[in-house]
Amino acid sequence: MTLTSYGGNPSLMDWLLRLRTYGIGTRFNTNAGGVIQWVGDILSYGHIKFSMAGLRLMIHGLVETTRMELRKELLLLGVDEDGRIANGATKLPGIEWDSLVDNPAEIKTGWNFFKHDMNTFGGVDGREWLTARMVKERGLREAFIDIQATDAAVVGGVGVVWKGDRVRKYGKAVRLFREYLLVLAYMIGGQLARGTELVTV
Repeated sequence: MTLTSYGGNPSLMDWLLRLRTYGIGTRFNTNAGGVIQWVGDILSYGHIKFSMAGLRLMIHGLVETTRMELRKELLLLGVDEDGRIANGATKLPGIEWDSLVDNPAEIKTGWNFFKHDMNTFGGVDGREWLTARMVKERGLREAFIDIQATDAAVVGGVGVVWKGDRVRKYGKAVRLFREYLLVLAYMIGGQLARGTELVTV
């Protein structure tokens, strides 16, 4: 209907499709100029140069930064300057790695190994662990919950009133952690994923 070569009338679409076909043909028949070069242990990309040792150092640093972000800002654990859980702070629940069970034949939407009945995770409910800590631990309760507004809300039959600024700060920390994790998954997670695959994971 739009192509003159198939009996259609000349149109803007006919011109666009012909130009697109010409561009694709040129792209696949023309070699691109090289921009990556190895010189010993140094990799050059355009005007950027780095060594493999420097790349490894950057990856190790990003792993530690991501681990610190997870422990301190997402799990809200007390950590020392090295990122280790401080003495007297809440401990992370243990994961029973050897006893984890999965069912790759399960095809229900949203199902994953967390929902398998045989995975108990040491009796800890991951969906409630952080919320329960916010209610029980004084420091987290004062940081996240507006105590006076919550007391009034509970009398009125409403639930917890959260401190909006602190919740937004937590949301930003989650986003930053996911950005770090995305870079790590892309660079050290095996075969490189396409963007549509990586961001869904």
